[in-house]
Amino acid sequence: MSKLDLAEGKINSTDGEKLSHSLRAAANLFSEGKYQEAVAVYDRAVEKFNAEGDENRRFAAAKTAAAIVRGRGDQKAASERFRRLALDQTTHAEAAAVHLVAVGLAANLVRDADAAARPALSQRYVELLQEHLQHWPQSDEAETARLWLGRYWMSQKQWSRAVEVLAEIDTEALTAIEKRERALAIYRKLLEKHAENGKIHESYGLLLSQSEENVDLSLALQVWRQIEKQSKPAGPRWLRARQARLELLERLGKGEQAEKLLQLTKLLYPQVADSFEAKLPSREP
Repeated sequence: MSKLDLAEGKINSTDGEKLSHSLRAAANLFSEGKYQEAVAVYDRAVEKFNAEGDENRRFAAAKTAAAIVRGRGDQKAASERFRRLALDQTTHAEAAAVHLVAVGLAANLVRDADAAARPALSQRYVELLQEHLQHWPQSDEAETARLWLGRYWMSQKQWSRAVEVLAEIDTEALTAIEKRERALAIYRKLLEKHAENGKIHESYGLLLSQSEENVDLSLALQVWRQIEKQSKPAGPRWLRARQARLELLERLGKGEQAEKLLQLTKLLYPQVADSFEAKLPSREP
């Protein structure tokens, strides 16, 4: 074992040349397969950098130590090391990513556990996900944490909790994490249990609307029509649904229906109709 990839907890031993003498020694120990000794040296380096106020090198040393522990297969110890590092330096640019590594390792522990140990480990996994969202709710990694937490609640058939979490995920972020069909399946399952939830309906409608297939667009049109019926006329959600319907009719080649709906909207809601008209493509030759 001569390398350890830091994105997964790895570092190339040649990077030690850029560090202090103690870190070069740790890198050499790592290259020689003396992993426990290397971790001990990195831990001492963390203390040294902390005393010097060198936050970046301190973070790098602690991350590398955690990476080596992970590489040796001790997922529990590695998870706790990554977690402590992230919580110790919550504002560091890599803190959220490192904490998500800790969460992923906790998930592995749940997966590999026997029936007796699984409940406590599952609870720990949930706590870490909630901790992640508490500290880094706006990070890129937060959407992944929300998806994992939502999936967990779905697996436990705790639908209200699943809806609460998954409704906060941006649809584009969800499709970047999940395959599109699986994302659609998640929303369909949630709507079976919470058909009245407007946020889930909107997310489902948005995801369908991103398709180029007419069958999906037609279904999206139905979803947005239902959202409109369940919303306060001329309210924010109603306006989004009406706009989506107009655009989908145009995309489906139903320009005459779109025009009729637009004219009806202008008649009944003149105060908002202009904004719709400005967003629709011109049908003039």
